[in-house]
Amino acid sequence: MRIEAANARTLLALEEQRATVAVELGAIDAHRAALERKFRTIRGILASYREMLANGNGGAGSFVELPPDFFAGKGIVEATRIFLRMTGIPQPHRTVVKALQDGGIESSSKHFTDTVRNLLTRNANKQGELIWQEGKWSLREWELFDDLQARLDAAGVRKSSPESAAARD
Repeated sequence: MRIEAANARTLLALEEQRATVAVELGAIDAHRAALERKFRTIRGILASYREMLANGNGGAGSFVELPPDFFAGKGIVEATRIFLRMTGIPQPHRTVVKALQDGGIESSSKHFTDTVRNLLTRNANKQGELIWQEGKWSLREWELFDDLQARLDAAGVRKSSPESAAARD
């Protein structure tokens, strides 16, 4: 009798654990499905930008639609940095503002364009991550890379390919 009662308690505990695990697995599956949807969206956006760049369009003409929550939880400067890294090329102010709005950056400002310009300009003036150059926003890291590449070129240093490295060895 005692063994049967112990077995019954063990079975009950195991059934409760199974039910808990089943609920947790359901939540994990739902989270995985949401992440997969976001991943597919991001891959689609990147493919569109690559196609746009391959066609020589710097973003001023056609524009890829961003999901309305793409920049959720991000500030204007951070979202701009993400957008510029996605495109890989400098973008006009109008294109940046449209991307921010399309990606879900919200503002109660009547003059959102001016708000964006002021925040980005403040970042650029503080030697932050952004640069306003030739009528377009770009990332300071691109300028640093271009400067480094120019110095290497001036010094006669070329990129090493696997073939040239093998030839030296």
